Amino acid sequence: MTFPVLNGDDLIWQFIIRRFAVATPVHDYLTSMTNVLNCENVTVRDKTLVFKKRGIQNYSVEVTYSRFGTISNFIVKNIEDIVIFKITSSYPSDQFFLILGIIVLFVLGIIILIIMEKRRKLKTHKAVIEKLRFNNTH
Repeated sequence: MTFPVLNGDDLIWQFIIRRFAVATPVHDYLTSMTNVLNCENVTVRDKTLVFKKRGIQNYSVEVTYSRFGTISNFIVKNIEDIVIFKITSSYPSDQFFLILGIIVLFVLGIIILIIMEKRRKLKTHKAVIEKLRFNNTH
């Protein structure tokens, strides 16, 4: 088995493609990683890795990490800093709380419907009792 020889830039790029998470604090981890791997075309801005890439035209790729260490934004820009392509993902915790909120509202709605139905039955029952009392007195 042979392993390809990659420079630091290519190794980090392979991590990005495979959507590897990073450790927290994100900025410190990214800075350490780029320094240890002697990256030439990768810079760190806060929680963002910026790759300077070459193709038919020069372009840059910005990969932003969330506070959890997962990729939250993937942006490709041309040399004039115009966004060509952008993928934005939401945090899993936001989705969890959204789903949890919908479930809570659904359960609350069912409880309210059950209470309203019991009250309606109770009113109907009271009306029937009153009608029977009225019929018994006359």
